[in-house]
Amino acid sequence: MAVICRLLWFHESLRSNVLSMKVDAEHVDPPMINRTSVTVIVKQPYIEWANALPDNDGMVVTLENMSNQPTPFLIPSFDTVPEIEKYVQKLKPYLFRQQLNAWCTEPRWWPKNRSSKEFDNWFDIKISELVFDIAAKDPLLHDDF
Repeated sequence: MAVICRLLWFHESLRSNVLSMKVDAEHVDPPMINRTSVTVIVKQPYIEWANALPDNDGMVVTLENMSNQPTPFLIPSFDTVPEIEKYVQKLKPYLFRQQLNAWCTEPRWWPKNRSSKEFDNWFDIKISELVFDIAAKDPLLHDDF
């Protein structure tokens, strides 16, 4: 028997949007998957860059509305936190490009300095070693954008 849960999710342009999600009794103990979640959270330099873009049509981005939209990435599982940190350190140039491309697809408007140190100035990272798949019955699909 499914229970309908109503989740309230705030989005800057919609204010609020009610989503319905079926939760089966078997989801009480969802399976843990062999991935680690790395969540990228923007900081003020990203906001300043986004607001300075020539094609933003007067839209003003704030840290407040962007902090509600962090970007999670799934990476392989590792045995130790230092292994995760080493892997994430190597990923920072990729993560930097992904975050920039999510807002502006024109690389000529991206900052020239996209080093790991600059990444740390522009973004925070949160690591979650435990990742559970509540939707395990649904096939995992990969989109190529």
